[in-house]
Amino acid sequence: MRYSIIFYLLLLFACPFWGQSPDQNYVLTKTYTQSDGSAALTQIQYYDGLGRPIQTVQQGISGESSADLVTFTEYDGFGREHIQWLPIVNAGNGAFVPKATFTGANTTKTTYYQGDAYPYNELLYEPSSLNRLVGHYGAGADWRSGQGHKESLSYEGNQANEVALFMIAGNEGLSRNGYYSPNTLYKTVTLDEDNKKTVEFKDMLGRVIMKQAWNGSIKHNTHYVFNDLNQLCYVISPKAADVLENMTGTANPQKNSPNQFCKSLYDLCYRYSYDNRGNCIETQLPGCDPVYMVYDKADRLILSQDGNQRPDNKWSFIKYDAYGRVIQTGHTTIEFHASGLNLNDLRSQYENLTVVESKNASGGYSLYTNNFPLGSNSIATVETFYDDYDFINFPLYSNQKPHLLYVDKFTQSDLAPFDVRYTNIQQNTDIATKGLKTGQIVRTADAMAMTNIEQSVLTALYYDERGRVVQTRGNNRLGGYDYDFFQYSFTGNVLRHRHVHKSSYIATALTEEYGFTYDAAQRLVTTTHKINTQREIILSVNSYDELGRLKTKTLNGGGETIEYAYNLRNWLKSITSPHFSQTQYYQDAPDGKPSYHNGNISALKWGQGSLQDEKYYFSYDGLNRMKKAQYTPNELFSEEITNYDKNGNILGIKRNGYLHDLYTEWPVYPGPIDDIGFEYNGNQLKNAWEMLHDQEYTVVATNDFRDAYDENISSRYLYDANGNQYADFNKGIAWIQFNSLNLPRKIQFGNGNKAEYWYDATGVKYGVKWTYAATPQNIPLGATGTEYPSPTGGMRTEYCGNYVYENGILRKIITPEGYVVTNSNNNLSEAIIKIAWWHCYFLKDHLGNTRRTLRGSQMKTGETTLYIYSHIIDYYPFGLEITRVYNPDSEYYHASYLAGATTPYLYNGKEIDRMHGLNWYDYGARYYDGAIGRWHGVDPLAHKFPSMSPYSAMGNNPIYFIDPDGREIAPASQKEWDRQKQYVIGQRDKLQGKVDNLTAKAADKGWSAEKLAGKIGNLNERVSSLNSSINTFGVLESSSQVYSLNKVGASDLGGVTLDPSSGEIVISFGNTANFVHETTHGGQFESGDIAFDGNTGNVLAQDIYDEVAAYKAQYAYDPSSVSGLPSTSGTRVTSFGGITPSWIQGLDGGTLYNPGGRANTGISPLHIHSTKTDFLRAYPHNPAIKSLPSSFVLKTSYPSIYYKK
Repeated sequence: MRYSIIFYLLLLFACPFWGQSPDQNYVLTKTYTQSDGSAALTQIQYYDGLGRPIQTVQQGISGESSADLVTFTEYDGFGREHIQWLPIVNAGNGAFVPKATFTGANTTKTTYYQGDAYPYNELLYEPSSLNRLVGHYGAGADWRSGQGHKESLSYEGNQANEVALFMIAGNEGLSRNGYYSPNTLYKTVTLDEDNKKTVEFKDMLGRVIMKQAWNGSIKHNTHYVFNDLNQLCYVISPKAADVLENMTGTANPQKNSPNQFCKSLYDLCYRYSYDNRGNCIETQLPGCDPVYMVYDKADRLILSQDGNQRPDNKWSFIKYDAYGRVIQTGHTTIEFHASGLNLNDLRSQYENLTVVESKNASGGYSLYTNNFPLGSNSIATVETFYDDYDFINFPLYSNQKPHLLYVDKFTQSDLAPFDVRYTNIQQNTDIATKGLKTGQIVRTADAMAMTNIEQSVLTALYYDERGRVVQTRGNNRLGGYDYDFFQYSFTGNVLRHRHVHKSSYIATALTEEYGFTYDAAQRLVTTTHKINTQREIILSVNSYDELGRLKTKTLNGGGETIEYAYNLRNWLKSITSPHFSQTQYYQDAPDGKPSYHNGNISALKWGQGSLQDEKYYFSYDGLNRMKKAQYTPNELFSEEITNYDKNGNILGIKRNGYLHDLYTEWPVYPGPIDDIGFEYNGNQLKNAWEMLHDQEYTVVATNDFRDAYDENISSRYLYDANGNQYADFNKGIAWIQFNSLNLPRKIQFGNGNKAEYWYDATGVKYGVKWTYAATPQNIPLGATGTEYPSPTGGMRTEYCGNYVYENGILRKIITPEGYVVTNSNNNLSEAIIKIAWWHCYFLKDHLGNTRRTLRGSQMKTGETTLYIYSHIIDYYPFGLEITRVYNPDSEYYHASYLAGATTPYLYNGKEIDRMHGLNWYDYGARYYDGAIGRWHGVDPLAHKFPSMSPYSAMGNNPIYFIDPDGREIAPASQKEWDRQKQYVIGQRDKLQGKVDNLTAKAADKGWSAEKLAGKIGNLNERVSSLNSSINTFGVLESSSQVYSLNKVGASDLGGVTLDPSSGEIVISFGNTANFVHETTHGGQFESGDIAFDGNTGNVLAQDIYDEVAAYKAQYAYDPSSVSGLPSTSGTRVTSFGGITPSWIQGLDGGTLYNPGGRANTGISPLHIHSTKTDFLRAYPHNPAIKSLPSSFVLKTSYPSIYYKK
């Protein structure tokens, strides 16, 4: 994408330019969307006379009239940002909008803000020279009613006996030494818009020591414990805090220990250990055995071992090439006893070696050498290739070569619309793909050999001149192949995508082709779908309102139109369509029910079309966890969480539904169907039981909880060393075997039935097989490895991308809006040839739950009408599907049914596995049970949410949150960014206020210029630096690059890394000073001063002067956060001038930024255009640089570089 930034300042350029206002200062930014410059996205940032941003105009970007979208900011008398107006639409062609247009009392509020009197956010400051933020009113008159509903902050010091003082004792144990003395910690108290209280305590180094959340009068404390090197060693969850805040002596984590402190550390806490170079060499999640990690000389992780791998001496390994790119991941065997080594020996063996492999010219089973075996029986389950396509000619892959070779439009004329491969031949070598991933082989998870190519997927990737994938080619596990072709717009949007699929189950390859169109603002408008040469189907057409929000979506070329509406705060208010509609309430709860102003949903109303006759009213506790969903009418389908423990583990669930009379399977009356009690060992479920004495009365067809009581079973649920639930007595699961990704490999039911799953090494499921026992068995609970030897019958499902096969017959092709299906018993591929197939569409609610399935007519008819394919599908809030009845008012016939029985993708849009009574949802990273509201394994990202149980689902607020893949709660909140930004603005304003006061005082008292300068000190320099940081925030906010925040909540040094899987740059920070530091690095990425390795996510071209800039920015916000840092340079920072390269190189004992240090920081300036000479100067002691070609330039020569384009 091409960028042009034009600065027009009134004093420098007085004539008008297009629609910009000549009497205003502004910066105009154009992002071209056409190669000839005929179209562009234009943004004008207007500034006042003091250089403060006051108005942002996005020219012509509104959804309906293509007018401007304008925001406006007001400042108070002290120059602090005070009022932030919601955007309005203005047909001004980029012109400045006068303040009166926003603040006027005429028709402005009615026209733009739904008649609301408060269409703005208001920031409140304490009446002192500190200028700290003490409150924030969000937009909306409803938030001003009564006593007001604002977010409030207050600043205090800790009190006596308020915060327990934990310390690291000998052998990395934990001890408690009383409490922090009064007023030694900074205490920030936050009340949200519903007066819910959270407290954060920080020490004088800015480290978060404790976070405290309040559920009414009950506090929930999360502690962070550091060692003397400022490294986070323990995180104590709230449930553990109740025990450990009273601990005596020293404790280490110990499973099933009789010592309650040791047991709590194992069951409920997070633990981290480090080597003398600061690498984290051991991590331990709650209820899990530790994970060991081994690093090489370059501080790169090369080996790791979890608790499940340890008994078999298995390790996972990572290997790198000379450029630090990951080339292999897999598993190996290292037997300490056989080799005479121990864990410390293993770490010592590799800490002085740089593990690097190169291409293998001698053949064998891998394209790479094995100079560093990293154990015996090493199996590379994923191999990645870079720079060229030599791997295609590797002998082992000879049978796959025809599927890997590039095909152009001259060989296949129907490829003419698609973009072509770029080549750049230099000295008989194509260098066009230098630095790019050109291919990959993915074997099965835990593959036992590298020779079975047929069960591996080998893919080649081809690129255009801008590094975009234009063609992928490879085999698949079904004895066929998959090819993809792409056409892009100038801005990089996909315009056309063709997918060719062939398997051994179908006689002829199928060709899908998707088409996409976009509006002037680059928003997706139309999605089309075509199979083979059949008629093209318009899957969806989107339209957007004036503020750029999705307004309508039309399915199947007009067969169903879905309308979306929003409230003043842009919260989704309603979804309306002829076959499913829903209305959400927040602060405006109906029928006199409790309202919520902090974003919690107070009620949902739903039904078909305008007939929305069903409701849920919601209530929450002080931690925003759902307490009850009251169904109306008659509480027929109510769900209640009777209580949670302090980590959010559910202690009881009650549900209502239909019951039957024991003589028939026909439900005859409503009543309670579940009253479940739970017992835990730490966070792990030990027992769950039904407290309804007559549970046999509940509906036969329902999938609610079933109690399989046996007085001889003391623990109905069992867990392995990685925290995976491997037995469930209530569901009749004798044992579950997991693969190395903690995904189920095999589920053995006690009655002999079985389910087997197959995953590749990246975690993609490609097969599942269900079988039955010929005769009932009685396999004991937890008897791992005991299985019924001769299962019969059953069903097999295989997944190949978006193609789903059942028992060897193609049944579904997944599309963005649903799937393609046939009701014929014949193969879907045959039905397509005969045009006897149709598209099915999912109607979804705000959580992505499938609420109804519609189908189009058969392709040959050409109709756009959609027909009902399922009844409305309803769910209890935690995901259990509601059982309905036919003819509930009939005296004789009340047959029960699950409306989603024929729909495979239900709650959160996830596939449900119903076989053998499992009823689990597959989220990708974990499985979920809606009957008990829990995951069956530990959250892989549990460390990001230490106050919550790793098994809790959706933050215990399933009406607001979803978990996209079982790892992380979404949506990510903008609040944290806005909060941190406001802290910086507030600090800037406070310092500027001091300067203004001193200047006024000097004028009043006749001070000399020297005296005034002495009084002001470095305040002006700090204000200038903070203004630069605020400008950097704006650059990041308006960038096409996606940034995400990871608040580590402790004094972790933070960092800026690339997430290769998502393409997001992750800014990790512990406090606001750290936030300023790390966003400075974000600005360096925007300017090309640094880049990232697209495979590892590590920073490239970071030099000591980048760190000087970042530490100066940090110092401007909070000098104490820098001045207190010890440096071997022997100097203490007391001014900006003290932040020098030598001072920074002396930090952390000289192990971090010094040459050869952990941060790999260059000693002279580097950027993306740096040459070999520049790198030799920056890294004089790195011999690997000498081997670089003389023509090396980072931007064009470094493989897999990710830089700001």
